[in-house]
Amino acid sequence: MKQLLIVTLALMSFSSVAATSSSPLEAELNALAVPVDKAMVSTVNDKLYSIQARLSPLTNRHELGFIGGKNLNQDGSIDSTQWGGLYRYHINGKWGIGLNHFRMNNELSTAGKKLVNEQKVVPDRDYIKSQTDLVGEYNLFYGKMRLDLDQVVYFDQFWNFGVGQVELGRGNATAMVIDAGFAFWMGKMMSARIGLKNDFYKEETLKGDNNVHNMVGYLSLGVLLGGSK
Repeated sequence: MKQLLIVTLALMSFSSVAATSSSPLEAELNALAVPVDKAMVSTVNDKLYSIQARLSPLTNRHELGFIGGKNLNQDGSIDSTQWGGLYRYHINGKWGIGLNHFRMNNELSTAGKKLVNEQKVVPDRDYIKSQTDLVGEYNLFYGKMRLDLDQVVYFDQFWNFGVGQVELGRGNATAMVIDAGFAFWMGKMMSARIGLKNDFYKEETLKGDNNVHNMVGYLSLGVLLGGSK
């Protein structure tokens, strides 16, 4: 009987201690509980943004480059290549203005030489001596391309719209210029561009005025100056 009383008292003491030690935990759990009169807050419609600043900001920077290109859609009687330079003033990462100046090298193609030598016929086409363009530039999107584990190249996909003054063999003409391509930024001071420039203008032929569309593929290498590097 005495032993039963001791065991009963020990169990009552243990239960009291357990109840006392569990009360703080119960209070913490109750504090985390959502009240029955309030709904759970949903995060399904939350928007997550990935923001990365440019490695080399373009704002208030000047770009100087050398261009080499080739006319890709001539009629086959003349081969034209061009060389020259470009200048861009980058207002910010999206907008810029620029100048292009080109000198043309024109020569008869194999088909053109055959036409002259065999049929004694000179193609009724005018040719460009030089061209100067004034354009506005818009960078549609900015991205990066990983070359390997350690090297990353950043780029912009750009569009240029403007006007050009074309010096032809038989006079001058005004051209509408549409240019699109990619500008690659190598480090903080070097640039490389690859693009297609489209020129639309009228040339004089023996049969009258003729609408011309020249599509020039080009590559340029340049340097970025000024601004905040």
